[in-house]
Amino acid sequence: MASVVIASAKADEQLHLEWTAPPECPTAAQVLDAIHGILGPERRVMEDALVARATVEPLDGGFMVLRLETEQRGERGQRTIEGHSCTDLADAAALLVALAIDPTAVPPEPAPVAEEPAETEIFERAADIAAPTPVQIIGSEDSSFQPFVEAELLLDSGSLPGIALGLAVDVGFDFGNVGFRVGGCYFGDQPGEGFAHPTASGSVHLWAARVLGFMPFREGSWSFLPRAGFEVGAIEGSGAGVTHPGSGAALWATVIVGTSGRLSLASWVGVELGLEAAFPIHRPLFLIDGVGSLHRPDAVVGRGSVAVVFFF
Repeated sequence: MASVVIASAKADEQLHLEWTAPPECPTAAQVLDAIHGILGPERRVMEDALVARATVEPLDGGFMVLRLETEQRGERGQRTIEGHSCTDLADAAALLVALAIDPTAVPPEPAPVAEEPAETEIFERAADIAAPTPVQIIGSEDSSFQPFVEAELLLDSGSLPGIALGLAVDVGFDFGNVGFRVGGCYFGDQPGEGFAHPTASGSVHLWAARVLGFMPFREGSWSFLPRAGFEVGAIEGSGAGVTHPGSGAALWATVIVGTSGRLSLASWVGVELGLEAAFPIHRPLFLIDGVGSLHRPDAVVGRGSVAVVFFF
């Protein structure tokens, strides 16, 4: 992909454009010319510089996606638009940036043709979603609010005997530079090992609710999500094969820190890979009478995850 970094118009040092796009797309200079053409000679003067970062990438099925991020006075916004033509997306980016500078700006009328050109449709769509007031964040008022649902497959070492597989479902949202997620996880019965008794057996399982906060760092279609939170639930064990089999449960409470990488495959779905370390506050010891220890959680628990994320 061709890239022009921090290309700024000489006549307007308050606007900085970072433009990354395939070679067949318009250049950064052409996008800047389009922005100035929309603003006209008497454009609004801003107190603070506006930084706009635009990336165009190809998608399956002949589509392309524009990801536009803005920053002004420390406030950030983002907008994603899909289209068939890189030229159309460049026009949309120019219009959105121009409206961020001057919400009253009007794009030039396209030349009359027998059939309405595709770029007019992009202009209309961009005008519908652009903010009608002086803009630091491009898009509608909640453009940076991104709710999601995530289904995870977990691999745990230390909470239960051996290596345990688990499932989790979380719901959450990104809002600018912060995000939160709440959900629950379950690890099924994991058998204990190493009993001296010839017939004794036992197993342990775990369920918990969890709350996590995270700070997303975005780079194109990737997001990196360092996170921290806590998990509260129950860890339960049972014994069998002895004279008096029984079961018991104890509180499971742990602090969690970790990170994950999320790849957006489309505007509505993505995949995420994560690593976490958990530090149990309470480490109950499960015993089988007359046999010995069944299990005690480790002081540091390691977890990996792979997830499918659905955006709304």
